[in-house]
Amino acid sequence: MAIKKTTEKVVAEKVIEPIEEKKVVVEPVVVPVRKVGLDDTVLVMNNTLGMLVMHSDVTNRTWKIAEYSKTHRMQVSDIIDICSDQSVIFEEGWALILDEAVVEYMGFTEAYKNIIKPKEMDRFLGLSEEEQEEIIKEMPAGIKLTIARYIKTKIIQKDKIMDSASKRQFFQRVLSVIFD
Repeated sequence: MAIKKTTEKVVAEKVIEPIEEKKVVVEPVVVPVRKVGLDDTVLVMNNTLGMLVMHSDVTNRTWKIAEYSKTHRMQVSDIIDICSDQSVIFEEGWALILDEAVVEYMGFTEAYKNIIKPKEMDRFLGLSEEEQEEIIKEMPAGIKLTIARYIKTKIIQKDKIMDSASKRQFFQRVLSVIFD
């Protein structure tokens, strides 16, 4: 008896039923911003490397915030008065309102996205030059001036964060300043 060897290819078909995809719609959670009153008192921070002086012609009050990152309490009505004559103080980021509801109420939300606060400055200086240049393109002139002054103090203090000549040249170019 002869044994015949054959090789047959057996293909098994297995039907896999598709898993039903469910789309989940995530609704954004809207957190109601508190109602802002004219008598509300909020913190305002000096975001310049010098003395910041603000004056309200309506109430004849003057605020002097002597140092970078120091704060002072102000009423919303006074901030509105100052903005009517000197809106550049808040729009350019020289003074920062430290209350999100008031920032929104005043219409500064977009402007504040491109402002670097004192706590963020060293982190900003540690970013790559490409990232820094992109951020600098979008920021208001007041913050560019603050960054230039901050860098100059770092150079004077011989801080290692600004010890590279190429880094200084980069900032001179993108900020349009000269560090002498």
